[in-house]
Amino acid sequence: MEKPPADPDADFTFTVVPAQEQVLPGGSLDCDVRLAWTQATGGDVTWNLVSPPAGIELQPFTLSAGETRGTLRIRIGGGTAPGSYSLTLQGRSGSVTKQVTLAVTVGKPGDLVVNWVVPTPVSVRPTTC
Repeated sequence: MEKPPADPDADFTFTVVPAQEQVLPGGSLDCDVRLAWTQATGGDVTWNLVSPPAGIELQPFTLSAGETRGTLRIRIGGGTAPGSYSLTLQGRSGSVTKQVTLAVTVGKPGDLVVNWVVPTPVSVRPTTC
């Protein structure tokens, strides 16, 4: 059975989860993006930052039709002042746009940066002597 064609103006929602609590100037922040279509499946979704502060930029990021998860990267310029920033991330598919707010903390050089890592199960085989 053939799938119906993607609706370029389909409605969607998305979530963004940063991989770490803070990022240092000159670094980058990876974020897990999860996309959900509300009814019909849409086409490509492209993301951008709306009026980002100087020194903070989003690398070009698009989820192609059929993809629902990906990792976007926000770059923090070396001269970005330490502090808390509220970034507006906007996704667009056809004429539909959605926005979420992402809190980002830029640390000072010398600060400890913690990354969240999901452990991968490891199988252990018994050995025989």
